[in-house]
Amino acid sequence: GVISTIGSQLSLFSMTVLSIVRIVGVNRKHNTRRKVKNKAILQIVLVMAAILVISVTIAVVPLVPYFDDFFVNGMTYNPSVRLFIGAPGKEAHLGILQEYYGEIKSGTLSWKIINDLIDGMFSNDYGGDVLGRKKLEFYGNDGVCLF
Repeated sequence: GVISTIGSQLSLFSMTVLSIVRIVGVNRKHNTRRKVKNKAILQIVLVMAAILVISVTIAVVPLVPYFDDFFVNGMTYNPSVRLFIGAPGKEAHLGILQEYYGEIKSGTLSWKIINDLIDGMFSNDYGGDVLGRKKLEFYGNDGVCLF
């Protein structure tokens, strides 16, 4: 997913920059051929580096844990935990948590808070991670194919 997104973004930004350069070149009044100077080469290298950095940033940001609230679409659990079937999102978790704990404000519900509340619902008598919880991240979703 990350490599595909980087490739898509590189292509998109490169074509945009090439189109802008072409428009500027056509609109110049005196478009004479001249020798490429070191300053022009440096500008080209800097633009290429900027395109690469922006593309990698766009592709990697969904994997950074700090941004989980924006890019995690749901959680999957061990099939033996029948309370959570499929890959419930925040809304499904909120419904289950409200039934267990009572009224919870949905505006302040982050994935960290959800995980802490879910952990409080289950005992650690059996040891280990009996929930088998895994994030359904941005790249684990069919919507990424739209890139």
